[in-house]
Amino acid sequence: MEKQAASIDGVQKLHKLNAEDVIIGYVGWERIIGYEFNYVPSQSYFAGKIYFESGVEMEARFLKFKKSEEALVKKIFTQTSKLNHVGILRSFFFAYYEPQNIWILCYDRFDQLLSELVDDEDPATNNSILWCRTVIRNLLRKLKHIHFHDLFYMGLEETCNYVVVPSGIKIINVQNSLEDLDDPVDPEQVNSWRIKNLKALRDMLKKT
Repeated sequence: MEKQAASIDGVQKLHKLNAEDVIIGYVGWERIIGYEFNYVPSQSYFAGKIYFESGVEMEARFLKFKKSEEALVKKIFTQTSKLNHVGILRSFFFAYYEPQNIWILCYDRFDQLLSELVDDEDPATNNSILWCRTVIRNLLRKLKHIHFHDLFYMGLEETCNYVVVPSGIKIINVQNSLEDLDDPVDPEQVNSWRIKNLKALRDMLKKT
């Protein structure tokens, strides 16, 4: 199956993965062999599908990265793959997409970014307040899980790093670890970054 150029209607046809230089994705025992998505230049992510060797297909979302951000997209994929947690959105693979000269990171399906949701102001109700309390509690659990795996997050204050799914809110774009610190074994520095993570989460909640 050869790579194809974008179609006239803007829908990208099925493409194979860059098998020479990319980590091929799996979902359970199913191997991903191809993907397609609707490319919209102004968007930061695209809706699409992934295709499995068995012939099954599944809805997915594709985050867009610049050609120069190869190291970043690989790092996000690697760090996210370490976190098997219901609150962290699954990432399946990354690939270089030649027709648009971009890198893409394939995630499980989500409805929208949290940054898109907060633009819609709804009046507070008892149900919405209860929902918010549950979301905040779950976000704290997710952050604890990230810290448990010696990872931390330099972006929790940005609503674009959260996605909305039917069950609530999940985190995306995890990319930092203790190895990024000047002294990864210094407990004071590690605790300092963890506190910064909590403050960043607090700041994000203030925005919403």
